[in-house]
Amino acid sequence: MTISRFFRDREVFDTLEGSVIPDLLRQKDSGEFKVWSVGCASGEEPPGVSLSVLATDIDEAMLMRAKEGRYKKSSVREVPKGREDFFKLGGDQYTLNAAIRETVEFRRHDLLHDDLFPDMDMIFCRNVAFTYFSKETQVKVLHKIFRSLEERVFGDRER
Repeated sequence: MTISRFFRDREVFDTLEGSVIPDLLRQKDSGEFKVWSVGCASGEEPPGVSLSVLATDIDEAMLMRAKEGRYKKSSVREVPKGREDFFKLGGDQYTLNAAIRETVEFRRHDLLHDDLFPDMDMIFCRNVAFTYFSKETQVKVLHKIFRSLEERVFGDRER
């Protein structure tokens, strides 16, 4: 069963917004700030902070839901005050603002078998690798994700 909500684990998002993302943006000279959300589920998982957000999942049905941008109340219950305008209530569903939806590209991607997306500035891998994969597979996936990060994030460190 997939459990996915916007701003789930709020402390993580507060830290990202307060220090991690501003620090990364200061280091970025120019161009796009590229974020990859691995295992985006039905769209609640991708962050809305970047110029270019790639959200991938292996489940086509979840990707279709994500592209539609319509969510039940349970998906938006942790949206912080002041961010309610991200959504419009219609009937019993909340629809994500079109301007935000348009910043996210949703694609089907099999993390275990498909090629990587190179030169990412930030990668979110919220639960997919840590919930559904064996320890051995988790290590392989983390190595793949690490290789996808833009070299500028880690400098000349050995990958």
